[in-house]
Amino acid sequence: MKGVCLPVVVAVLLGCCPWQSHAQTDITDFQLSIFRPFQLFEPDVEVRGLRLNIIQGRSHAVTGLDIGFWNHITTDFCGLSVSGIHFIEGDGRGYQLGFLHYTAGSYTGLQNAWLNVTEGDFSGLQTGVANLCEGHVHGTQIGLYNAAESVRGLQVGLVNYTPMLDGLQVGIINAALNKESLRVLPLANWVF
Repeated sequence: MKGVCLPVVVAVLLGCCPWQSHAQTDITDFQLSIFRPFQLFEPDVEVRGLRLNIIQGRSHAVTGLDIGFWNHITTDFCGLSVSGIHFIEGDGRGYQLGFLHYTAGSYTGLQNAWLNVTEGDFSGLQTGVANLCEGHVHGTQIGLYNAAESVRGLQVGLVNYTPMLDGLQVGIINAALNKESLRVLPLANWVF
């Protein structure tokens, strides 16, 4: 009997839920997705409120609480994400907690995952096993491996790497390539 209950509840929510999309603006307060294409609203709808993804969901933008196994956003994110995989094709702001975070644009806030990847600039705190930023970090990276195009702030880890440091690195191997000498140092490296 218990095994029948969950599918019935999900079917009822998907089939006759009271949440409505604002047709003229393609915005909804609530999105529920089992996996694409089995979600309440199409992927081009923006969510301002709560998005629950059982396996995988895709939305245009999310502002609010984003919970799921695989959360995919085709533009921007602002809010709190608790997920296994959080994939943002635009910019992000807020707090992300999960296994893998990927942001194609810039991110401001806190990222806490095994792997954090930001292709644009990052401002805030990244904590994880590996933190990778292809842009400029303004803030702190804490992990086993930290790398960024430039860092204005702090890197703490076993291995820290940046071609342009304006701050401090603390770890076993610290590489700051903008120094004239002693570019790689154990324990600590700094440029002020």
